[in-house]
Amino acid sequence: MLGIIILALHNLRSNQEFFKTSLLSIFQLLVVVVISFIFVQRKTDTRKQADVVDGLVRKSSMAFDELHRLILVYADHILAGGDLTCCAEEREEIQGKVRLLENYFSSLKRPKVSEGFLKTFASVEKSFSEYTSQFESVFPGNNDNRAKIKEMKRIYEILVAKLADLAVEIYFPSKQATKAQE
Repeated sequence: MLGIIILALHNLRSNQEFFKTSLLSIFQLLVVVVISFIFVQRKTDTRKQADVVDGLVRKSSMAFDELHRLILVYADHILAGGDLTCCAEEREEIQGKVRLLENYFSSLKRPKVSEGFLKTFASVEKSFSEYTSQFESVFPGNNDNRAKIKEMKRIYEILVAKLADLAVEIYFPSKQATKAQE
């Protein structure tokens, strides 16, 4: 900024016809400045949107990690022969995390994103649905609980990888941007 002021003062002293410029030159300069501003502003808006979506994906990933940890604690209690009544608080916390993730997912459907993001996101939602349905089928006395928990761990690993793919897709889209709700 200081350099521009110094150059302007130097130009004023050395060029006596500094203010004698044509209206066409002023108009051309104004058009260039306005067009540059529009392009810069559009890129800034796109970057801000990507940052918001990235933040939601990160929050979803952290919430999912916490959900998985809670479910494993709950499942260990069930496998040890516990009953559902003593786990009511844990189950309530798990249901809260599931609702939080569903809210994050509904927020991720709103912005304009690439087709690749939408495909990966649909896959994340499907896997999350499978994961929660596996959890809902874990209950005391079920001989299949260990297999269900093993399946949940497998789905968890897949979901973690898909959430990472989702984060990459935000900044490096594989296809044209489309509206998520189309």
